[in-house]
Amino acid sequence: MKLMVNDVPHLVISDFGCALATGSWKVKYFDDSVDLGGNRKTRAPEVVLAKPGPDVIVDFRMADTWAAGTLAYEIFTRVNPFYSRLDSATYKEEDLPNLSRFITKPVRDVIYNLLRRDPEERLLPHIAANVVSLSLLRLGGDFQTFLSSSGLSNVFAISAEKILDDVLFLMSAETMAARSSPSEVISRAEQQLRATFFSRLNRDHIWEAVSYFLPKHPLHTDGGFGDVTDTSLADAIKDITLNNNNGIVHRYRPLVLS
Repeated sequence: MKLMVNDVPHLVISDFGCALATGSWKVKYFDDSVDLGGNRKTRAPEVVLAKPGPDVIVDFRMADTWAAGTLAYEIFTRVNPFYSRLDSATYKEEDLPNLSRFITKPVRDVIYNLLRRDPEERLLPHIAANVVSLSLLRLGGDFQTFLSSSGLSNVFAISAEKILDDVLFLMSAETMAARSSPSEVISRAEQQLRATFFSRLNRDHIWEAVSYFLPKHPLHTDGGFGDVTDTSLADAIKDITLNNNNGIVHRYRPLVLS
């Protein structure tokens, strides 16, 4: 697999080699002649541990999700731990290297949860993508503080849902205004990021993604699991305003993954 990026930057994943669609994520593994595909180093535990047999079925539904977690390590640290020090067949989750604190805490948690040994405990890919999008677009961080400052004690209250709806509407308006503007208020790469975010928008999925920004979410730290505080949604809203002359949104902070 190759990752190609231009100077926008716009990312494209290519070179899938022998990747074939069979219509099912489940593969009958009756003997060693069945090619399970992929790189042995980045095969998910449930795949690499499978033993062939007449009734054996290998479930690939969450295998690519696990592989994406290993790729995230390679992107953020330039080292894939499963190429050298760890083996997907035998590693323990506590063996995963700590990620830099320069990476926002919810994103670190996403990566750790993509690499759960049990596929049933792994984070669903669309939830992971939403968490990363919220981090990039400054709609996350210390979300609980934002809710408290709004006089809300229950994140699942109707008023809390209304606030989240308003934020998503603001984000939609900003995106549409930027697309119609002759100047690049929002880069084409970010416009694509927003488009894919909105294409999978689902209230339940958004709330699950938002939970990654709440203080009580279990977080992987140097000493185990704990709580952190990051960029708040309130700060994000303060940093976005509409120009009364043309309705175009002006961003006062660049789009960066913090």
